[in-house]
Amino acid sequence: MLAVDIVDIERFRRSLSRTPKLMEYLFHHSEQAFPIKTLSASFALKECLVKVGLIRSPLNFKQFFLVHNKDGKPFVGSNGFDCQLMSDDVTFSISHSHNLTICVLGLNRPPCW
Repeated sequence: MLAVDIVDIERFRRSLSRTPKLMEYLFHHSEQAFPIKTLSASFALKECLVKVGLIRSPLNFKQFFLVHNKDGKPFVGSNGFDCQLMSDDVTFSISHSHNLTICVLGLNRPPCW
């Protein structure tokens, strides 16, 4: 299964400024200090996870989060979720331009429910 999401970075920045609670609603505490481009990447990743069925409710957005290994490579972290997300289960790529972030994600197995 494949998903794609594109985020307009400036529009996303304005949304976060207008609605401060959005930061707490969308992002795990470990993500909240990220710069706006990284936040937009995390949001695009989460939107892709919704599209492939791993996030079934917006209330679960904080259970998945963007993490970087010691080499800076991003991967999906999960917290308090009922199925283990292994690195082989999800493949994704995130890229930025000046004003856009795109995430392309492939799910290599069906959702666990």
